[in-house]
Amino acid sequence: MDTFLLTQLENHSSVLRNLKQLLAGESDAELSCKLRDAGLLTAIVTELFAAATAPPSPEEGQKKCAPYLRELKHYMDNHLERSLKLDDLERHCHMSKYRICHEFSDAFGMPPIKYMNKKRIEAAENLLLSTEKKVHEIALETGFENTNHFIHLFKKEYGTTPQAYREAHQI
Repeated sequence: MDTFLLTQLENHSSVLRNLKQLLAGESDAELSCKLRDAGLLTAIVTELFAAATAPPSPEEGQKKCAPYLRELKHYMDNHLERSLKLDDLERHCHMSKYRICHEFSDAFGMPPIKYMNKKRIEAAENLLLSTEKKVHEIALETGFENTNHFIHLFKKEYGTTPQAYREAHQI
């Protein structure tokens, strides 16, 4: 049996914001535009899927996420190449970095820096499979200032180095 889920989006929904950004964006063939569009589409589908599959809690209903957390996640999803430190988040959000980490972890299942690195690694995987760029170029393009750190995180996530991953997935 096929089912089709309809969902009502709030006015401040990141899905709507991402859709607007996707529609307003340039339809250029440049890699940066393609990456931005892929990131926006991934964020949209992920949020819709998560909302559709999240089991409602009988006591508290579906937990609402603070608007500043949604904005922070949206910023990270769309600015992977930028340096991000907890001190920057603290200044930007005007609250303790410990509180930000705790609330972000509660809302999204991991601390903000870990989330950002996971998104960067996913973007790097796409670049590895779709371009001929060198590993260190991909590391820099996805926001990793240290190629060794990038390789370490990639290996932790995928069980192999970026170059070995690329070679194993070439057609």
